[in-house]
Amino acid sequence: MKKKLRILLVWIIVSSLFEVGLVALLNYKVQNMMGWTESEKNKESIVTATIPSINIENIQISYDNSYIAYMEKGTLKIFNVKKDKVVFEKKSPSTVDKTLGVLNYQWLPDRNVLVYFYAKNVKTVSETKVYTKKILDKYTQSETPNPSEARNDNMPSTIEEPQITKKYIDKPVIEWYSLEFQNSNEETAPKEIKNEFSGGSQDIPTGAKIDKIAVSPATNMTYFATSNALNQKLFKITIMKKVSAIPNIENISEMAVSDLYDTVYVKSKVGSAQQILAIDNDSRAIITNNSDHTILGVRNGKVYIGEVKNDILTKIMTTQDLKTLSTNPRLETVWQGSIPFNKDTKKHITANGQIIVYANQTAHIITDGKPTEVALGGETNYISEKGKVLNIIQLTKSDTSTLVEIKPLK
Repeated sequence: MKKKLRILLVWIIVSSLFEVGLVALLNYKVQNMMGWTESEKNKESIVTATIPSINIENIQISYDNSYIAYMEKGTLKIFNVKKDKVVFEKKSPSTVDKTLGVLNYQWLPDRNVLVYFYAKNVKTVSETKVYTKKILDKYTQSETPNPSEARNDNMPSTIEEPQITKKYIDKPVIEWYSLEFQNSNEETAPKEIKNEFSGGSQDIPTGAKIDKIAVSPATNMTYFATSNALNQKLFKITIMKKVSAIPNIENISEMAVSDLYDTVYVKSKVGSAQQILAIDNDSRAIITNNSDHTILGVRNGKVYIGEVKNDILTKIMTTQDLKTLSTNPRLETVWQGSIPFNKDTKKHITANGQIIVYANQTAHIITDGKPTEVALGGETNYISEKGKVLNIIQLTKSDTSTLVEIKPLK
């Protein structure tokens, strides 16, 4: 009996080894057929391209790193990294008036859709009625050639007859568009959709700048901040495309939107007081009154708040991103230390809660409260999340073009 059990056990082991070997062989063959060898996978993970210009501004990367949006001499351009070419342009209607053309834009955080605001002048007709007096003979009701020739016994009467004069004027309007990109491997042009406002667009100040845009991926609520020489205003666009101003919010320096609800978080200054506020429709709550606090981001139910003193990030705190707002919520400290931090510093919160703070050629990555430092190579660097992979997008200017290199952040 024991001999039979030993023979059975040997056969089980042999068959298992054979099965593992067969699976490994098949996997190797499939990888060779599909081009999935480890060396080639690493090679494929590095993407290079060349933007045919060095005068590019307001650079923004799409959520899957396939497209780069930028402004060049007043024109919005979208560059397809895989095809190594510009696939969309939107020029300004004027080369002189800097208040016209694309005002600002923003990629949606979960798909290759870009929303942008566009200002232009529309010809409108202004009609004016001008009244001129005409003298009529009250017996013949015919117009007298000269009022002085009217006979005294025919006492003339007068009537007023309007003349309509038309004047054509330029009326500035602001339009809202979406650009939908289908597949970065194809040559198809993006679908441009003009989002017609259902009301309230007349309240958007013409000639103003649009400083910030934030779109909630969960509710499609869009927030944007405008500014001119007089003041700064915060607006929202509902899913029904109705525009409305959010009152008593001025001097907005930071803005981030919830990825779960309609809530927008802003850092606002009224007089000498600075606050971080949570706003949801008609409700608002003060998150913190500390002027040293800054918004780092909102991700997966948490709001990330940094404490910055003398251009040094010294603390990172979180609070819950809740549907029901509460004033002065508890801020939990998740990290303390020292990281250079100024107006050019970029921030990114990953899906698994990593906090990335980076500027120039250095990135600081904080994971579970533990920081690591990573050197970045490009002149200008952007960190983006593609699935579960963190990518570094490096831009380096040459004589007449900008070199793009996208690779995993290690």
